[in-house]
Amino acid sequence: MDLDWIKPGQWVNAAGTGGFNPGKNLLQQFHELSMFITNPISYLPRLPADYCALIDYSGGFLVHTGWPNPGFYKVIQKYTSVWENAVCPICPHILGEDPDHIQKMVTTFENIENIYAVEIGIDLDTSCERIHTQIQAALGELPVILSLPIERIYEDWVSELFQSGISAISLQPLHGRIYRNEKWIKGRLYGGGQLPITFQAVNKLKQSGLPVFAGVGIVQRETVQQLFEMGAYGFQIHELAWMLE
Repeated sequence: MDLDWIKPGQWVNAAGTGGFNPGKNLLQQFHELSMFITNPISYLPRLPADYCALIDYSGGFLVHTGWPNPGFYKVIQKYTSVWENAVCPICPHILGEDPDHIQKMVTTFENIENIYAVEIGIDLDTSCERIHTQIQAALGELPVILSLPIERIYEDWVSELFQSGISAISLQPLHGRIYRNEKWIKGRLYGGGQLPITFQAVNKLKQSGLPVFAGVGIVQRETVQQLFEMGAYGFQIHELAWMLE
């Protein structure tokens, strides 16, 4: 299953940057958007992290949220009609979890108009065996994008992904820790300082033949063309969307 409706050089947003529906602010600012990726959705509701944070540091900023959401069924009830009438294709982002839950969610998404793909997110400590199980649970009528933290693409098992049935890879931020208010805060790292890391990751993955969506570290639109020259299939909006807040 391919992503043939998204042509090379087009833009998508990253999960967590636009809520559960493509709002006017995002679409007005990024008219290039060719697919909207929802906030992460888990089968059961998730509360915010005990200590949510957005912390500036010399190289950028750290974000920690815990991916709060009301759970699959409440999201479906609230947003199905919104998605079906959206002006661009929708791609729900599913948090990697129990394969049975993934399969139930994907089966439902397959029957909602204007959903064109699903994206599966994984944790830093998810084993390669479990990732393959989650991918198999997601495979069906919709293309599957695997959302990978950049640090994980250098693990040996990643080369096996290219025969797993996924349609694309989206590169997500590195993780780090900052000491603040007498606590160590962990989270995702953003900012212009991450751009060389993104370029290197795209360079590594472009030989796979799979489309690669990337964009961590891009804080100016003028830099997007460099990403395409490096071999990215599409630009995934990260910092530029955070800058709208």
